Amino acid sequence: EFRRYGVDLFLYTYDEFERMCLKGNPLTLSALLEGLYVVSSEKVLTLRGRLYSKYRRDGRVWIKLE
Repeated sequence: EFRRYGVDLFLYTYDEFERMCLKGNPLTLSALLEGLYVVSSEKVLTLRGRLYSKYRRDGRVWIKLE
């Protein structure tokens, strides 16, 4: 149903999402660091703050800066 609007919808628990981000998953990093939030939580915003300075995007690739 959301395809007609050009939206992809993925549902994860916070723990799954956090684990994927910490492993450098490009989909979750793009969503967290560049995405537009429809609904957010304090935990997600805190995770974004922690990871914002640790990754940089170079074209289609996320590079860990540490």
